[in-house]
Amino acid sequence: MRIIHYIPTIDRNSGGLGAYIQLLSKELGKLEIENATLHLIDGRLTHLLKAKRQFVVLLQGISPDLVHVNCCWTPQCALVQFCAQCLGYKVLLMPHGMLEPWILKKNRWLKKEPALWLYQKRAVQKADVLLATAESEKQNLLRLGWNEQVYVIPNGIVVDDIECKQSWKQT
Repeated sequence: MRIIHYIPTIDRNSGGLGAYIQLLSKELGKLEIENATLHLIDGRLTHLLKAKRQFVVLLQGISPDLVHVNCCWTPQCALVQFCAQCLGYKVLLMPHGMLEPWILKKNRWLKKEPALWLYQKRAVQKADVLLATAESEKQNLLRLGWNEQVYVIPNGIVVDDIECKQSWKQT
């Protein structure tokens, strides 16, 4: 199976997703994965047309079975999804918690409402599948009412041997 993962950045300074993907990539890099290739697309907003051309050429060259978009709130993520779906590819959108209620409220009128109106809500509605990292995220995605195709695949962190804190009082 050929999968293209679109990740806007792996710069740790970009926040949680960048740090998470960087750590995941480091560990995956220790494995011998056949036919895994990294492609860099210039995703700066000032280069959107160039990025679109690069991505379309990449799609046509690889002809993936699935395009996995890891992110929300950037026009680049919506553009990648739009291009892929226009060319007939299935898209899995993984918000990584970026559509949680508290995130939707943060900078709502300055950033979220314009993005929702211009591209984000439509991207969620048009995704073939939404992927949540926890049951609580799945329930929050379903409450939005934009897409019912939500599945859970937890992040690969084993917590079975971690002892829970018994008290939250400072000692």
